Amino acid sequence: MGQLPARSRQHQRDRSLPAVLGHGATSLVHSGLHPSPLSQSRGLGSVPRGLPESGAEGAAQPDPQHPRRLRFGSRSLLHAGPEPAAARPAHGGTQRLLPGPLLRHDRRALDRDQGLRRVVVPDSDPHALALALRDVEQRGLPRCRRGALDVALLAQRGAHHLLESMRARQDGTSARLPHVVATGFTTAFLGDERTLREFVVGDHVVHALREQGTNAVLYLVNDTYDPLDERQLRVGMDKNPALIRKFRPFCGRPIAEIPDPFDCHASYAAHFTARLTERLRRLDIHPLIIDTHRAYRAGHYAPYIVRTFERYREIQDAIWARFGQLVQNLFRMQCPQCGCVDGTSIVSVAEQVRYRCERCGTEGSELPSALQGKLNWKLDCAARWNLYRIDTEVFGKAHLAREGTNNVSCLVSREFFGGQVPEVVKYGELKIQRELSGRLLQILPPEALKRMLTEHLSRDLEVTRDFVAQFAERFEVRPGASYASFVRQELPRVALEVAAARVPPEPTGKDEIEIGALVAHGNA
Repeated sequence: MGQLPARSRQHQRDRSLPAVLGHGATSLVHSGLHPSPLSQSRGLGSVPRGLPESGAEGAAQPDPQHPRRLRFGSRSLLHAGPEPAAARPAHGGTQRLLPGPLLRHDRRALDRDQGLRRVVVPDSDPHALALALRDVEQRGLPRCRRGALDVALLAQRGAHHLLESMRARQDGTSARLPHVVATGFTTAFLGDERTLREFVVGDHVVHALREQGTNAVLYLVNDTYDPLDERQLRVGMDKNPALIRKFRPFCGRPIAEIPDPFDCHASYAAHFTARLTERLRRLDIHPLIIDTHRAYRAGHYAPYIVRTFERYREIQDAIWARFGQLVQNLFRMQCPQCGCVDGTSIVSVAEQVRYRCERCGTEGSELPSALQGKLNWKLDCAARWNLYRIDTEVFGKAHLAREGTNNVSCLVSREFFGGQVPEVVKYGELKIQRELSGRLLQILPPEALKRMLTEHLSRDLEVTRDFVAQFAERFEVRPGASYASFVRQELPRVALEVAAARVPPEPTGKDEIEIGALVAHGNA
């Protein structure tokens, strides 16, 4: 059996679940976004209600004495702007305010009346949040007057650590957050049971941590900004030639921006997300889904994108020195002409970024803050570790090769993105005999299938008819009774009794599968 996370980092793992089960639970599931630690409770550094959920796009440089209004969708925003050199605090370095969550213009008069003050947190990322003065004063935070626009600003990383110290001063305890176990997928298709092993292993780790007394939660990071490719299209359309022809022109576009081929959901990605969620629900697996397209568009990755372009050559050199890989495109820009993200190349990086799209031939240059797109996968992985404070990542063997995702992401996170590196739980490859592909959920009840996939986490499995038959003979549903023997000898009788009585059977022991579940599976 694979190695589960040790309890040596208990101070990180033994955390409560307010962010999961409390105020922000519904929005987590539906928006797919990780809540800011400052948005959970009005009693802990409450953020003004006027704050929008997402940031303004573009590199704004207004005079802080006369803030500019920016347009973002249908919203008019007030940009906080960088401080002039003379006004920077003594402790400070350069505190740059980059596009991020900003104040709406309709809060301006109220904020001025309250006399809010700007707070600059040293050694923090420049993605800005805002706090009201009453919260700043109540918590005794450092502050200094900064002109007519009075705003209290906290950087995203600084906010996380500051909130912990605020809570410690309130009740004498440090902040407790759940242990985050992360899995990932791109909902460009559903596929067969091979795609399930990662989620089953992640759920297994979560339950193991809970049994040890640790509050843990499972994340499913859904890479909906990824482009659709031909192979995914064929699998997703079940090789339907008409649908493949119709949707082939969408290849290269983010799956979140492609219409649903079956006209039942908001997008291509939403359709297969719903189908995957339904499949996981049958296995009693209920992850919190993070939609990366929404997260990128909301500006949540902005600090890491800015850091990437600021240190573009350094990151390339570091990867080359350690792994011998030359990564030309650290950022996959979305072409403003054709909307594709798989054909653009970064030509040069200076004050502006020059790019070329191989799909449509578009060439141009933009400020880094004006670019749409997503980080290269390995940088994206490093960014999300820090953004969502991921403690454990579930990875297949391919990601753990010397030049694979895990090692490159660890390097980028430690040297450039903030240092968060999760523990890794490795799982083996899964091969399924063609005649069983897509049928394992029908053949085995959920508990049996999950046991089969987690019995030896790191072992490669080749699932054949004989393998399933042998597993069914040794998987016990009750003491002394295997699943195979139960199906042959007892299931018909029990099913008839349950049907005649019209009542569910008595619960079995803790480690046994409920008879009702077996009957329901047999009748499905």
